[in-house]
Amino acid sequence: DVNNPLCGPHGASAIFGPQKGANPEQVQQLDAALGHFADHCAQVLPRDVRDEPGSGAAGGLGFAAKAFLGAQFRAGVEVVAELVGLDEAVRGADLVITGEGRFDAQTLR
Repeated sequence: DVNNPLCGPHGASAIFGPQKGANPEQVQQLDAALGHFADHCAQVLPRDVRDEPGSGAAGGLGFAAKAFLGAQFRAGVEVVAELVGLDEAVRGADLVITGEGRFDAQTLR
C-alpha cells in the first residue's frame, strides 16, 4: 500500500511518475503542480495534509479525500479483502498466487 506524501522526493510524482512513463522534467512539473495545488488548499482548508503518509496515494487522490472530505487512510488491501471476503475465500488453500503491476523498490514498501 502507498504511504507516500503528496510532494517531494518520496511524493506521488517522484515515485509513481516514472512508473507511468514520466521523464525527470515531467516529474518535476507534476510535483510542482501538486505542491501549488496543496498551497492553495492550505489557505482555505482547516489543515494541511500534504505530508501525511498516504496523501500521495492514487496520484494525490488520498490528499484530496482527506483534505476535502475528512477521509481516514486505510490500507487498500484491507478494504478490498473485507469487501470480497478474501479470508473465507483462501481459508484452507495450500497456495495463493498474487500479482504486482511492476516489481520494483516500491513493491518492497
